[in-house]
Amino acid sequence: MDKKTFIKTVVPLRGRLLDQARRLAATADAADDIVQETFLQLWLRRDALDDYHSAESFARKVLHNKYIDALRRQKAEEKRVVYGLDDTLSPSIALQNEIPNMEPADEFHVIGWIVDHLPFMQREVFRMKEMEGCTSAEIQQITGCSAEAVRQNLSRARKKIRDDYLKLTERRKKR
Repeated sequence: MDKKTFIKTVVPLRGRLLDQARRLAATADAADDIVQETFLQLWLRRDALDDYHSAESFARKVLHNKYIDALRRQKAEEKRVVYGLDDTLSPSIALQNEIPNMEPADEFHVIGWIVDHLPFMQREVFRMKEMEGCTSAEIQQITGCSAEAVRQNLSRARKKIRDDYLKLTERRKKR
């Protein structure tokens, strides 16, 4: 499914999906987040959408699954708080522990690894803009985010990628 077909077929479902999300989620903000994640998931699977009998029923199923995922994340976060697990390692320590020793020629893979570990919305907005070449208006339509939210997520993603990359290359030079 190309961009135009996606926009004509899936984007009009936003209102109905938002109604469903509001019935499930505790707050309107949580419902908006679930719908945005649903649209991103549908965008990533747009090539397979033609295989489904009804794009709306598939979208509703994806939304339900995103809601379940949000509940699981919330429960996991509550456990971390209750049991005092500190998940706030600085990015440089986390990267040092997780990235294997790489040669300078593997810088592309380092950046790919950093992108893969961005928060979901930042990662997907960055990929749509920089890798798929979508315009900001298209990203707004697909995700349901405001123009400001798209700019903010893109800016944060770029800053995180730059900062983590600089920390890694600095550490590599010291070795």
